[in-house]
Amino acid sequence: MGKKPHIYNKNKGREMLEFVKAQTMNNNLPFAPDIADYLGCSVSALKYWRDHYPEFAEAWEEMKEITLAMLAKKGLTREYDASFTKFWLKAVYGLRETDEIRVGNAADQDGNAESFGLTVRVVGPDGTDL
Repeated sequence: MGKKPHIYNKNKGREMLEFVKAQTMNNNLPFAPDIADYLGCSVSALKYWRDHYPEFAEAWEEMKEITLAMLAKKGLTREYDASFTKFWLKAVYGLRETDEIRVGNAADQDGNAESFGLTVRVVGPDGTDL
């Protein structure tokens, strides 16, 4: 039997953030089913609340920032598998990689010629730098 529908109240966003912060402090990356279990609702209820209650949507975005920071940190320190981290950043957060290559003879401050450079950027789904 599934969970009963849970009635929304304005404390749900705060409760979610408290749970997520506690989980990340304990080095746990919470997923939507974990959050739903904690709040006593379904994942679909979380999505409904995010789409229909501005204060919950704001808390949801803050939660994503917290988990994104943890995911990036754990990926960079190799505590999480690089393939998992890359997949999750693309799938959940919509991030993508871009490579920019400059070719030419640009001079640095000391007048030394630079034959080429490589810049790797991480951009959001809308194409803006993160």
